[in-house]
Amino acid sequence: MYVGVGQAMDTETQELRCIMYRSVAVNPMTKPDLTRLLLGARQFNRHARVTGVLIYRHGSFLQTIEGPPEGIDAVYKRIREDDRHDRIEMLVDTPIIRRLFPDWLMALNAELGTLLLLRILHALVEQPLSGTSDAQRQMVKHMIAELVRPEMQIASALPCYT
Repeated sequence: MYVGVGQAMDTETQELRCIMYRSVAVNPMTKPDLTRLLLGARQFNRHARVTGVLIYRHGSFLQTIEGPPEGIDAVYKRIREDDRHDRIEMLVDTPIIRRLFPDWLMALNAELGTLLLLRILHALVEQPLSGTSDAQRQMVKHMIAELVRPEMQIASALPCYT
């Protein structure tokens, strides 16, 4: 969902943080389940000033969220307490200087269409925005890899970001 024309989250005047995590759905998510999840996330994220993208494939989630540290903390606390998934594993937690997804309160590959999301992510790697960090480019590459893999098995593929 886009924030709206001229309503992109402020990216230049605040400290920003980005996290990526993966988890496993407790039960397979249906389209109505994903719609409910997205509606709740978008409403909460708007108030927390957090944007991002969620990939759901084969019963697993991979999500990147970005925003002010206090917003990330609030959203991640809500994520950890959500009983629709478990085995939550933090993959990346890094400060950033600009958002990769300033207009997306929460995008979902099933909603956007995997091909469209792949094109958007590929464009971010090929022509990065000024101020995009190496860690952000690596995260986007991992999201692309997840979208083209038949199953989410990324534990050994992800480098450690410190």
